[in-house]
Amino acid sequence: MTFIVVIVSLVLCLIIGEKYSEKAFNSLIIKRVVNKNKIFPGENIEITMTLENNKIIPIPFLLIEEQMPKGIYKVDDIDTIKRGEFNYYSSYLNILGKERIKRKYKISCDYRGVYYIQNINISFGDIFGLTTQQKEKENFLEIVVYPKLNSIKKFNMASNSLMGENLIKRWIFEDQLYIKGIREYNLNDRLKDIHWNSSLRMNKLMVKNYDFTSNKSVVFIINTQTQKDYLIGNKKENIDKEIEFVASISEMLVKEGIPVGVWTNSDIISYYNSVKSECQLTTNLNFILEFCGRIANNPNVTIDRYINKMKKTMSRETVYIFVTSYIDSVTASTMINLNKKGIVIKLIDLSQNGELTLQGIEKIHLKWEV
Repeated sequence: MTFIVVIVSLVLCLIIGEKYSEKAFNSLIIKRVVNKNKIFPGENIEITMTLENNKIIPIPFLLIEEQMPKGIYKVDDIDTIKRGEFNYYSSYLNILGKERIKRKYKISCDYRGVYYIQNINISFGDIFGLTTQQKEKENFLEIVVYPKLNSIKKFNMASNSLMGENLIKRWIFEDQLYIKGIREYNLNDRLKDIHWNSSLRMNKLMVKNYDFTSNKSVVFIINTQTQKDYLIGNKKENIDKEIEFVASISEMLVKEGIPVGVWTNSDIISYYNSVKSECQLTTNLNFILEFCGRIANNPNVTIDRYINKMKKTMSRETVYIFVTSYIDSVTASTMINLNKKGIVIKLIDLSQNGELTLQGIEKIHLKWEV
């Protein structure tokens, strides 16, 4: 008889415990909010997690497990469980009836990109400690990490004698159609700018002094194709370096009030809406940085097809800076022909040895030591 009573009591406890856990889950409101969702690498985001029990019944045991993508981590938290491509963080607590609890913590990320922090896994224990239920609460957060911004001086550039902000601007905007005079040669001048007749007459090296085109805008074309087969084996480090350089130069240009646009043959990662692969001309640096942060690491089309599509929209009032570590013969031919037709094109060469060339087009070789 006693045995039967024990069994019946145990069954009742299990039933009551299960119903209790179910009601507890349905009465629990849990949500996370962030103080910002766009950051630079290494910057912190503060997350506030709010748990609210709308019933009078307490929840004696609550295990909260948060799944975060690889690259996102909790600041000052050593209890990280790594499984596959995710990091998991757990916390234990209990919550009384009609109680609201807030917990704040910080997360960070060191690498450019778009990261999704998804649903929260919750485990409940009943009042008897006999059963545990697992549920999932929907709570989706999107984090965009901008590319790192560097001073132009930190980039190791090789191009005759070009270096520093002023000469970068000169390289982009100096218009060889407008010569306003001659001046004495200095170490930063190119040999091709020497005015030989004046040099012979004055018995010292003199160079052409060009005027600057002040009404130009700049469009960076970021090529994420790093080899012939664009679907496999693209080098993430090449792409990140291209984007980092573009963002840094864009910051400099925007400060001067120069409109900047960014084009790419990659997808633009966004959960909420479809984004085109072009950032239109703007002087809003945040727009440019967010666009650069969202650029995927793999191209969705070969660079020759992309250039062929976009060439119809190119303007003589814009300087187009082609940023790439790879170029095929078809794209090279297209770029050279566009340049001959009056479209101003410059080349940023990120290949390992600076072997990229476009006939008649000036280039800077951006070396790998930064």
